[in-house]
Amino acid sequence: MSYEDLEKAALAITSTLPYERIHSAAPRWLEMHIYDPAQPSCFPNSIYLRTTKIPHLRHEDDPVDIYLHPQSFFSFDIRQHDRSVSLSTLPREYADIRFPTRAAFLDALFATLLILDPPSGLRVMRLTLLLDVYISYITTYTLRKRPVLSDGELEPEHAAVRDSLREEHRPIFEARLKPGQRLDWLSEVQLRRDVLKNTRYVVKYQSPIHIADLFSKSIYGRSETPSPGYDEAQVLFGNDCFFDFGSLKSIPYICRSVS
Repeated sequence: MSYEDLEKAALAITSTLPYERIHSAAPRWLEMHIYDPAQPSCFPNSIYLRTTKIPHLRHEDDPVDIYLHPQSFFSFDIRQHDRSVSLSTLPREYADIRFPTRAAFLDALFATLLILDPPSGLRVMRLTLLLDVYISYITTYTLRKRPVLSDGELEPEHAAVRDSLREEHRPIFEARLKPGQRLDWLSEVQLRRDVLKNTRYVVKYQSPIHIADLFSKSIYGRSETPSPGYDEAQVLFGNDCFFDFGSLKSIPYICRSVS
């Protein structure tokens, strides 16, 4: 696949739905001025679409912005169907849309957060903080019990999630759950690299995927409160490009235009 696939997705949306392409970075993508006055974008290869509907004509679930991202940015391989699920609540015609499992989503967040050479070419603090928030929300809202038992070990549900992660992310996840044991970012990066050196899939897993070689067609939905499916997945995956929506209820509306 080529970057043209992402362009085609943008054209499919803007030609059939009330959205326009904005040829600049979304404000949420820009680095905070205090860290870099130049304010580089954390998603330099993504596409930003914005609705053309005036506010009083919009439905409350209509996304104002749509972000199209190359999936390789997030270190997630959509070909691994053992790490994604489909939702029975979606209409049958959307059965090929898949959600990463909680473990897959956490692994993707850690992998994106803890690499020294991200696809963007630089570490952007705004993205670092955003990924940290995602990790915190998953552990807070999908795992209801206190994470640590009186003996200092993780309680069973938290331990099961830790064991479901890739080996290089397990000690980092556990340290974040235990009071006073969380490492600083650079120490987490080093720990991850040390574990990778001793794993059998280190070469395969660390090999970079060129941003033009691998894209996913996915819909990424966020809701204000956790839904029944939140603990299983937050990101919907299909075949060609990546969308970021403000509401899961927008899925059928968008799918009709790009299927």
